[in-house]
Amino acid sequence: MCLPDEVSALSGSALAPRPIAVTADEALPLVVQSQRARISKEGDTLKIADEEQGDTRVRLIDVSDVALFGNVTVTTPALSALLEREIPVTFHSHGGWFRGVAHGLGHRNVEVRTAQYRSSFDDTFCLRFSRDLVAAKIVNQRTILRRNWRGDEDGRLEKPR
Repeated sequence: MCLPDEVSALSGSALAPRPIAVTADEALPLVVQSQRARISKEGDTLKIADEEQGDTRVRLIDVSDVALFGNVTVTTPALSALLEREIPVTFHSHGGWFRGVAHGLGHRNVEVRTAQYRSSFDDTFCLRFSRDLVAAKIVNQRTILRRNWRGDEDGRLEKPR
């Protein structure tokens, strides 16, 4: 449920809280196995040019990952667009043997990673962090239980249907 609804419910509001549904990931893998296919970028789409199959266009937003089998060419702008969007590209032989993968750098901040690594050697920090983590998990579990409670007005469990 959304936080404002949860706060209202905890303060005695009669309105039922609205649940938040996790949206389904609509993106699908793009598998190109036609030999001599060429993948290029046109706007926010990938154009797959193939002598036998003809041209196909796929929106970048609809692609979760790309698997290339055999002799498939990818232009630099197409590969750059995929890497910028954190869409991994795997390269395979014609027979399906894995050759390698290309993926973007993500949002890595070297100073943050260095500070985390340094803190991992501080016993006082680790103990405090562990206690805070367990406490947060307990609070979150309480929230989940309250969200999903199926009891009646007196606090008793409903009978199974």
